Amino acid sequence: MSLRGFLIASGLILSPLTTIGFQSAAFADTDNTHIQIGGTVATIISINATPTSDASNLPLSQTGEQIVKIADLKITTNSPAGVRITVKSLYNGTLLNDVNDYINYGIQITDDSTTPDSGSFKTLEEDVSISKTTGFNSETGEKQLDLYLRLNNLSIPKQGNYNDTITLTVADN
Repeated sequence: MSLRGFLIASGLILSPLTTIGFQSAAFADTDNTHIQIGGTVATIISINATPTSDASNLPLSQTGEQIVKIADLKITTNSPAGVRITVKSLYNGTLLNDVNDYINYGIQITDDSTTPDSGSFKTLEEDVSISKTTGFNSETGEKQLDLYLRLNNLSIPKQGNYNDTITLTVADN
């Protein structure tokens, strides 16, 4: 048998098998479905304040301007826009004694280890809102801040124990 005859005979034998294989593939049914996947990342937001020793021992007897760091703050958030810190004072930015003598003060929140200049302090006659949008650790979401108080006694205050309560609230920007 010649090579040509062998190829023709092989082609005749394989031809019906190939046709059956192609036909069965052409007639196979198919189906598909879709699964939508996703999830939600809950908001993470917290504030932790650690008062310094100066917070309860303010230099109230001194005259002139005094700038005092009163707390270390740690803010944690997963908000890409940062946070807004609202500061409220029980006595509207005044330290009061038992007979209602008062000493006014201002506050400022700065980046960690940054002392503010005297012109940047805010009075607390109304709630103060301070925005922090950058500098958060990309892995932990944390940012270290400092809370400063500014006193400016023009004269020697009257004796007594003076106090106020500052409330800090943090929210997504």
